[in-house]
Amino acid sequence: MKNMRYLLLAGSMLAAGGAAVSAQESIPVVEIVYSNNSIDYIPTSEISSISHMWSLETDNPHFATVQSLFDKMKEIGENHREIGYPAIMLATDLQTADMYSKNNSYNWFSGWQEYNLNPDYVYNYAIWKYLYSYIRIANDIVKALQSPADDEENLYLAQALAMRSFSYWNLVQLFAHNFHFAPDADAIPLVTETNNEAAFAGTPVAMSTTRRVYDLILSDIDKAIELLKNKNIDAALFDIDNAQRYIDLGVAYGLRARYNLTMHRYAEAAADARLAIESTGARPMVAALAGLTGFNDAKASNWMWGITVNESDAAALQWVGCYASHISSVSNGYATNTEVSKCCGSALWNYLSQHPQDVRRNWFVDNVAEATALIPAEIRALRSALGSLPHTNIKFGVYGRNPERIFAAEDIPLMRVEEMYLIEAEGMAMSGNTAQGLKLLNAFVQKYRNPAYNCTATDKEDIQNEVLWQRRLEFWGEGLAYFDMVRLQRDLDRCDPVLDTMFKLRIRGGSDHFLYKKSEKYIPKIQGFTTPEYVQPVAGNEGIWND
Repeated sequence: MKNMRYLLLAGSMLAAGGAAVSAQESIPVVEIVYSNNSIDYIPTSEISSISHMWSLETDNPHFATVQSLFDKMKEIGENHREIGYPAIMLATDLQTADMYSKNNSYNWFSGWQEYNLNPDYVYNYAIWKYLYSYIRIANDIVKALQSPADDEENLYLAQALAMRSFSYWNLVQLFAHNFHFAPDADAIPLVTETNNEAAFAGTPVAMSTTRRVYDLILSDIDKAIELLKNKNIDAALFDIDNAQRYIDLGVAYGLRARYNLTMHRYAEAAADARLAIESTGARPMVAALAGLTGFNDAKASNWMWGITVNESDAAALQWVGCYASHISSVSNGYATNTEVSKCCGSALWNYLSQHPQDVRRNWFVDNVAEATALIPAEIRALRSALGSLPHTNIKFGVYGRNPERIFAAEDIPLMRVEEMYLIEAEGMAMSGNTAQGLKLLNAFVQKYRNPAYNCTATDKEDIQNEVLWQRRLEFWGEGLAYFDMVRLQRDLDRCDPVLDTMFKLRIRGGSDHFLYKKSEKYIPKIQGFTTPEYVQPVAGNEGIWND
């Protein structure tokens, strides 16, 4: 059975709604024919060069395996913390100074907030298990497609290679020190298509250095990019309705931009970010929309890649075990009803207070009166969420703007195009072109977020620091802030008056306290590894620095 979603170029000039118009008013559009024979028309300016006349074989076993790889990212586990990749996003953001939640018996992410990275802590292992489970599926695809037979198989192979690179990039940042500071230190075991079956059957795997891990990451993403340059294998062929679920050329360039940025290869990061911008159909959200509640629809104009959640998914039917129920403060969800809403830390709040015209100020509120864009049902939910927690987020909206619905089918952002603009600015500044980096930073923020913004820094590190503030703000709740902190070995100062005492921490940049801990019990097992003694950092109001 074929997947009969495909695109046809419209043969005439039509209005965006499909009705014929005069020559003076005509707009070039693309006609989209769906599997149920329904038709839609989208302006060509909003379509990223897709005009395919063929479709994928859905009964091809590789098609099903690729679907399982992306489905795995939203898989719900046996406990409230096991919500797929979004658990990593929430856990790591809660380890920064920018997100906090209350300490009570309903806070399923409190272990990460207090840096309880004990190797035998089951939820620390969950992160290891998630990421290696993606690698395991990707390895199966790579092994099966050593000699791809056609464009269709090249598309499947590109997805597997890109996802394997993404999974290892996550692992090596969490379980090892940054490449720039310790490239030849032991990192994690490498499992590829050559040892996949044995490794997941329990055969120990030798530890690889950070350098070797990045060699594989870059090799995989380079191969994926070369495959995706073929215009016949656009990721939208999988499913036009959920095209952002898959990795297209723009996303692949965006991933490589992230990898280069993490490695402190700034010129390469800037170049890849520009290629990503030029290759994607996504464009930054305009200021008038950016400050509104939302960030839950992969079809938004600024999304490049996301986890798409449908009403029938387990992730949409869970009241507790899903990202939306934990992150949204305007839904009748778990966080709202148990006073564990996710809130903005004081340092980031204070930065926002210095920029009152920034539309992102609207993402955080102390009272209902500040939430002027919410509808009454959302206001009712927010009243429950606010409690005694200052700076509560209303960035993430609820499905259909109806907090009372049983479905939590909110999509989850993995990459937005705004990130590419900020990577380009940082990359330019840090690779020697400070004037251009500053220009790019100011142009982006002024046009899309704050018309009054004006950074006047001249030193590259000062520009980088300002980009980091913008990244901390722009991607709050999207799982990037912790990775920024560890890639630059920045201090964590979280002696924040709004935090519970057990969450007040100070940790020096580069400390082993930032490393997720490995255990001899984990699978894949590490050859010759013995679980070391664990020491948890000291928390408290006195603000002791942990080295």
